[in-house]
Amino acid sequence: MMSDAAGNDHVAVCNACHAGSIAVSGFDTVDPLYPTANWDGHPAGVTEGVQDQVHGLLSVLACALTTSANQTCTAASTDSNGNPVSWTITIPATRQGPVSAVTLNGTTFAIGPTATTQEKDAVYNWYLVNGEGSYGIHNTAFDVILLQKAFLDLTGENIPGATIRQ
Repeated sequence: MMSDAAGNDHVAVCNACHAGSIAVSGFDTVDPLYPTANWDGHPAGVTEGVQDQVHGLLSVLACALTTSANQTCTAASTDSNGNPVSWTITIPATRQGPVSAVTLNGTTFAIGPTATTQEKDAVYNWYLVNGEGSYGIHNTAFDVILLQKAFLDLTGENIPGATIRQ
């Protein structure tokens, strides 16, 4: 169990490696290695924890999967204080495939017969990160890079305003 009934995160095992200046105080705290990172393209001045950033990336990728090129959609997450944050992104003109090929109902994607390889890959990657359930806690770099690359492969461009993790 990652947290107790009172909501306290069990981070002692994490801090066996993440000690000193990079010690972890909770599962949705700002990444001590990248304290100013903006992996999901959220608005300037917003501080998000690791899990908030990954939730934002999932939202951004869902937008890209269900929105046509040159159209806008709203991505959403929460800040490090739990307040809702939303922002508008414009899907790049280079987005692959017809948007009608992928729809989202809650957390379930429907993939139509005309879906491109990029769309299918992006849906798979979305399910992989969302279904694993740690939202970046178990392997922050993997989740962030996977979702950012899925957006890039689908749209031909990086997430607007995002710090691209290598």
